[in-house]
Amino acid sequence: MNGIEKITARIESDASADVEAIRAEAEAKCQEIRAAYDQKAQDAYWTIVKAGAEECEQNVLRASRTAGMESKKTVLAMKQDMVSQAFDMAMEKLLSMPEKRYVDFLAKQAAAAARKGTERVALNAADLEKVGPQVVKAANALLDGGKLTLAKKPVGIRGGLILQDGDIQINCSIEQLMEQYRGHLAAQVAEVLFEA
Repeated sequence: MNGIEKITARIESDASADVEAIRAEAEAKCQEIRAAYDQKAQDAYWTIVKAGAEECEQNVLRASRTAGMESKKTVLAMKQDMVSQAFDMAMEKLLSMPEKRYVDFLAKQAAAAARKGTERVALNAADLEKVGPQVVKAANALLDGGKLTLAKKPVGIRGGLILQDGDIQINCSIEQLMEQYRGHLAAQVAEVLFEA
């Protein structure tokens, strides 16, 4: 081996060593960078997982609150329906009273609503035919000489009566009475129905 070959071999050997050193340094640097980015990726991953878990938890809470509110609305609607049914049953009871009690009831309504004692008592078609004259006679007796008269034309109510004095009408129909008392008694009816 001559001198040039020795120098060339030495340069190649030194260059190879330098390349290996640079390669090792680069590999170490890559490992360091890779480890840092792996840690950042792990941190980002857990941040996303945590945010997703919190969002899921919030969605579950919202869904639970919504379900609770819907449940309360449904229960309230059912309670209101039951209160309405109770008033409907009360109306049916009033409409199906024995005739004497029904006549007394209508006579008291007419006497209480009369202002002059000369109004016309208007009834539905069935009551007009069945109990009309009796109601007017009993109401006039309650008024101590009242002069109520029976209207000839029936009115479109389920029961009860309407007092007429010219253009003025006093609605004493069972429907009107039930509606009037519903506002006052609904809470008490609900308390009786749903007493815990």
